[in-house]
Amino acid sequence: MSGGVLFGPSAWDPVAIIGQIVALQCLYYLSLGLLYKLIVAPYVRNLTLYHFFDWRWASFSSFQGWMVCIAGFTNALVAAILLRLIVQRAKKCLDFAGTILFIHLVAVWCFSGFPRHAAWWALQGSNLAATSLLGEYLCMQKEMQEIPLTSLRRNGAATAAAGPGSSRPSSGGGLGRGGPNPRSSGANVMELTSIVTQPSGGGWGPLSPVK
Repeated sequence: MSGGVLFGPSAWDPVAIIGQIVALQCLYYLSLGLLYKLIVAPYVRNLTLYHFFDWRWASFSSFQGWMVCIAGFTNALVAAILLRLIVQRAKKCLDFAGTILFIHLVAVWCFSGFPRHAAWWALQGSNLAATSLLGEYLCMQKEMQEIPLTSLRRNGAATAAAGPGSSRPSSGGGLGRGGPNPRSSGANVMELTSIVTQPSGGGWGPLSPVK
């Protein structure tokens, strides 16, 4: 694989895609656990899996619910950085961000039932927007760093293929960028000599063109 640890080729590679999904999902939950430990744990008695996979904890009506939402949204920003490190392609960020949250939805559904709180859905929607948009921005910065080197290589190859004698003579005749045009110069000489005069008898008369 080129361009990163789990970068993967541009062609369809199911093994690379599955590896990226597994890596992103594991790091997503790892960072979520660290954020819950820092933000949520000081305000709850015991931090358990219910805080991760029970949709009832995401709420805007309690202080603990706000802490859960803040930790979840902060983790969405961390997930965008993970997209920059693992995926590294802006056009793939929305797909991988949606996959992360879809797997999380399935895990929550299996653990505590289908989510029915609007606060939980609002949190996941904002997480999807933040992860995909920030991830695309970071990946575009990565892609822009590769453009100058590619442009220089293409310009150098074009110059080498053209060679030193690639200049074409100017089509208007005379002294152009490509040097004098022999045909145009000869025509000018013939035109000038046709009007040259010389003495004939008592005066001057036109001479025939010099051959």
